Amino acid sequence: MLPYLVNIRSYIRYKKIPHHWLQRFQNEEEFNRLARRRLMPLAVTPEGESLQDTAPVIELMEQVHPDDPTLVFLSALIEEYGDEWVAKLMFRHRWLSKADRSATSHILAREILLDGDRDEVDGLAEKVLARMKGRLELVGYNEIVSPLITGYFERLKKWASIRIYLTSTAAAYQSGIPTV
Repeated sequence: MLPYLVNIRSYIRYKKIPHHWLQRFQNEEEFNRLARRRLMPLAVTPEGESLQDTAPVIELMEQVHPDDPTLVFLSALIEEYGDEWVAKLMFRHRWLSKADRSATSHILAREILLDGDRDEVDGLAEKVLARMKGRLELVGYNEIVSPLITGYFERLKKWASIRIYLTSTAAAYQSGIPTV
């Protein structure tokens, strides 16, 4: 699943906002009619307004479903951090090594071709892999910045693990897995 979709879905679930989550590839015609950009997630309001990109969707949700102003600020801060830095880390883990590239391209192909046979999935996985091959550089990830990006993430995990009020549940905190 695209990282931007995960951001939005996680946010909506966290806020317990009533919604209908539709798979894009099972609703391709409607998506194409409403979307301006094919690679960005699409949200459609009950009034029929369509929004794309995580920041505008989350900003609208914060207006419609407001929280404590401090949480609104933290939400925006974490979303920006995730959008700019965690996406680079995600690309690294999905596309840097040959084994990860193969696994990720097949997972994405299977999500698109739910009823596809092995040959169809393999064929689409090859196309996904060809498209994604050069995208590490495009998103700003390379071997020079790799230690920096990994270091940022490790510091965030360490910081979050000692601050229970940022974790989603005490059980998650006690397990040692920070969930900001």
